[in-house]
Amino acid sequence: MSKQLGRLPASGLTLELIPTVLWGAQRTYRCFGGASILTSAYFLFFLLVSISPFLIALPLWLSILIMFMTFGYGQRLFRKHLLLNHPAAIKKMVFTELGWCYIQLNDSKIFKADIKRNTILTEHLVILNMIEQPGEEASGTNFRLKIRHLFFLNQYSIFLTRDQLGATKFRDIKCYLRFINYIKKEESLEK
Repeated sequence: MSKQLGRLPASGLTLELIPTVLWGAQRTYRCFGGASILTSAYFLFFLLVSISPFLIALPLWLSILIMFMTFGYGQRLFRKHLLLNHPAAIKKMVFTELGWCYIQLNDSKIFKADIKRNTILTEHLVILNMIEQPGEEASGTNFRLKIRHLFFLNQYSIFLTRDQLGATKFRDIKCYLRFINYIKKEESLEK
């Protein structure tokens, strides 16, 4: 683990993401802001999706199966993207050059990731989409790592709000993301 933590650079724009606690004393928000609204909306959406099979008159066994599958999937996404307490959730990001960054997950895995073109920037919200770059271990003969890079298992997303990061860090990340030239980046990846 110490060998992996040595790979994380000490310089660059660094974002340390603190897991959110919905109900409790650990909550760090000073007021009901964008992160709280987003978390509540996300939770209510998956709650509605999980009870909707009962409302459209499907057989009981199918409704229960759909409810458990959607609630389980929604709970996983909720913990990974908003609460940040899932083992595969992003804990720390260090942006070193335009177009890519280092990511540290809650399970202490560190890797280099490219920022995808479909990242969304608005005034109060950033949806940051990234894809893990294949490392030296993926070029070997390990079948599990090759499969991981073929499917969507190497893609990561995170929701960032002003009240979650603070005004200065939120402005810095938006400035950083505005200056990425995705056209040049895609041309260099094709070569």
